[in-house]
Amino acid sequence: MTIAKLLTLLCVLILVALSHAAALGAQPTQAALVKAWEGVQRDDPETVLFEKTGEGSYKFKTNRFPFDGELKLLKATVSDFSYGDDDEEGYDVPAGYVMGVIEYDLVGLSDDVVKKYGHSYSGWRMNNTLYFDKQAGEWLSLEKYRAKMAADVKKNADAYALKDKGRKDASLWLGLASLWLPVLAVVVFYVWFMKKTGLRRQREYMNMGVAHMQRSEELLERIAEAIEKQRGAGAYARDDDAGQRTQPPA
Repeated sequence: MTIAKLLTLLCVLILVALSHAAALGAQPTQAALVKAWEGVQRDDPETVLFEKTGEGSYKFKTNRFPFDGELKLLKATVSDFSYGDDDEEGYDVPAGYVMGVIEYDLVGLSDDVVKKYGHSYSGWRMNNTLYFDKQAGEWLSLEKYRAKMAADVKKNADAYALKDKGRKDASLWLGLASLWLPVLAVVVFYVWFMKKTGLRRQREYMNMGVAHMQRSEELLERIAEAIEKQRGAGAYARDDDAGQRTQPPA
């Protein structure tokens, strides 16, 4: 690896480390909440105009409901709550998140408009509640927060399903092993026993064959000796008869 590649890799590692450090170092401050809220209002596809005219004052126009006037930011509140008792405000915010609420005033907005456009108005109000992701170090709109929570739920569900599948597979293999291992052990023992017994029998058969051959040889030797004896006795008898015939009469 060349020096240039090493330097490039080092720079990438440094940038990654700095980005992580920046994310971990980011804090859910009121100023950051207000800045993120302004971005949400500008990025809303129904927003026609969102322009800051002074400290906490904005010129605002939206297509969600009939309004074209001043939007005042009254207060930005950061509530660092996680799951807790029911009597704690913000108890429904999961651990790892901080809730931020923007209190506002749509100057001149009539109650009649709020009633007539209740659904649209309620949808816009949701843009005034944000959630700070401690791990990512950024404020999320309600829409992005819900999407991230859904992704986290799916990730956890997939991880649990994978773990459960692995546990079921392990149980299946364990059951098969507990069922077939004794059978395999019996088969192996039978093969070993038959092999050992077969070798013993082969040795016994070989010993029996050798003994049989020895007995056969001994029998053949005895037969040969008997034949030789018979031949000797026959020859002696013939010689004796021949001698008697050649003797003169007295």
